[in-house]
Parts: sequence; C-alpha cells; structure tokens
Amino acid sequence: MIDLLNKAWILVVLCATVGFVISLYMTLGFYRVEPYFRWLGRIMPTSCRMGEGDCISVLDHPAAHILGLPNALYGAIYYLVVLLAIATHSTILLYACRWASVLTLIMSAFLVYMLTRRMKRRCILCFAGHFINVMLAVLLWNVPDFDAAY
Repeated sequence: MIDLLNKAWILVVLCATVGFVISLYMTLGFYRVEPYFRWLGRIMPTSCRMGEGDCISVLDHPAAHILGLPNALYGAIYYLVVLLAIATHSTILLYACRWASVLTLIMSAFLVYMLTRRMKRRCILCFAGHFINVMLAVLLWNVPDFDAAY
C-alpha cells in the first residue's frame, strides 16, 4: 500500500478532488443544469455562481469546448483517472496521468491566454483549475512509482 502519510500523495489526492469538483461545477454550468445542483453552487465563491458574473460568457466562448464537449468535462475525467490510479495503485494509469498532465499544462497555458488576453475575463474557478493542473503536473512527475512506494 502507498504510505498515505506521504505529503506528496496527499497533495495529489487533494488537488485531484478539488479539480474534479470545480470541473463538475463548470460542466454542469456549460449544460445549464447547475440550478438542479444548488448544493454544489453553494460551495463556490459568490462571484462564480452561474447566474451571476461572467461565468456563462466564459463557458459559451468557443475556446471553452473541444469537439462539442466542454473543457471542464475533459478535466473532470482527467481528475477521476488520477484518483483511480491512486485508488487502484495502477502504474500504467500513473504513467498515463503523468503524460496527460503535460497536455493539461499546454491546454492550461492556451486557456489562460484566451481568458486574459482575448476575452479579458478573470475567472476565479478557471484560474484555480489551471493552478491545480500545474500542481498536479509537478506532483505526478515527482511522486514515487507505486512499486517504489511499498
């Protein structure tokens, strides 16, 4: 078993969990079903509620979706795979997550550029998600492999 007291693994779980919650909320907002999940909206910052502020305009921007699916949905899947890799101690999934983290860094850089330079928006949840992507990339490439963690 992985030593869960290892601070790096705890940070990976924490980042992936928070990233998943943010991505889930943004995905629900993209599909306009967030009002049916009011409990989730209550834990978000007031300025990030879907009925208020710029959140909907950010989610409606062409850069907010790829192949018709919201970027947040891809993020939610990524965070779930990270958590699944840890829960199953799958070395293959860990390696996949490491390489996926490189793709998330590229995508995050592009999306931050789109938000700040093109759209001129400040999306707290978007920035939090991109920060989490940076943290996960650094952590995933520096945590020990599952075989070495025993």
